[in-house]
Amino acid sequence: MQYFTKRPFTVSLAVILGSIGVLIVFATTILSFITLGNQPDIAIAGLSILIFALFQLYILMGLWHMKKIALITYTVLFVAMLLLGVNRWYALIIPIVVLIFGYNHYREMK
Repeated sequence: MQYFTKRPFTVSLAVILGSIGVLIVFATTILSFITLGNQPDIAIAGLSILIFALFQLYILMGLWHMKKIALITYTVLFVAMLLLGVNRWYALIIPIVVLIFGYNHYREMK
């Protein structure tokens, strides 16, 4: 069995940080459901946020396995997030770190 991978430490760190970000999105969305009640418009928005977060987690698993397409898709989602108006600095830090670390090792990816 092989215990060591060829994945760089910074890519591992970026994926872990990204996963923490997804967990934060899950927690805040579920807390919003609990505190705001059963309103249809909030339920639809929350459900779409949870689906987006699951998709982002799937992409992070692709980055964990050093797939180029995962990094490209993560970049597209990041740009879409910017175009949709997410411009709070704390919502941008983790994706920017993931992209910087990912593109530093782009040539090593499959």
